[in-house]
Amino acid sequence: FDTAGNLVVAGNFAGTMVLADETISTFSKTDIDGFVTKFAGKGNIDWIQPIGDANNATYDVRLAAAVDGSVAVVGNSGRITRPPGFPQESTKGDSDIFVANFDANGTLKWATMVGSDNGEYVGGVAIDAHGNVIVTGYFWGAMTCDGASLGSVASYDVFVAKWNADGKLQWAKPFGGLGNQNANAIAVDPS
Repeated sequence: FDTAGNLVVAGNFAGTMVLADETISTFSKTDIDGFVTKFAGKGNIDWIQPIGDANNATYDVRLAAAVDGSVAVVGNSGRITRPPGFPQESTKGDSDIFVANFDANGTLKWATMVGSDNGEYVGGVAIDAHGNVIVTGYFWGAMTCDGASLGSVASYDVFVAKWNADGKLQWAKPFGGLGNQNANAIAVDPS
C-alpha cells in the first residue's frame, strides 16, 4: 500500500491478463512480461503498466511504494522495450536486472539495467523517506552497476546498490565469501 491507502501490485504474466476492467497482453502468447498496477478507491484500476520485450522473459518482478506515491519496480529481463524509455540491455548475458521508478500516475521517471555476462538475480527493493531506491540481489563473477564494477569472491555474492530519486547511482557494494550467498529482501527504517 502507498501512504494514500492505494494498493500497488507487481508480478509477471503470460498471454493476456485481466485486472478489474483492464486487459493487458504480452507480445506473443508464449512471452512472459512483467506488470505494475495501482488500484485506487474501491478496487478500481488507477493505472497499469506492462513491462517487457517480445524476445525476452521478464520475471521476479518486485516493488516498493514511496511516500509521494511513486513506485520502484525491479526484476530480471534480457531487454525491455515497453514501456518506452528503458535503456538497452547492460550486457550480453541471458538476463540482467532492471531498476525502474514510476511516478504516482504510472509514468516512467527513470530506469536502468545492471548486470554482467554471468548470472545475477534481483532479491528486493525498498524506497527511503527521501525517494532513494535501494536494491539487493546476488551475482556471480563481475557485475556492472551504472558504471560501478563489482566482483564476487568465489561463487554467488550479495550486492546492495542505492540510486537517488533522480536515478543517479549513489553507491554499490558487494558482500560475500567463499561459499554462495544470496539476498531475498531489503527494507529501510524511517531514518
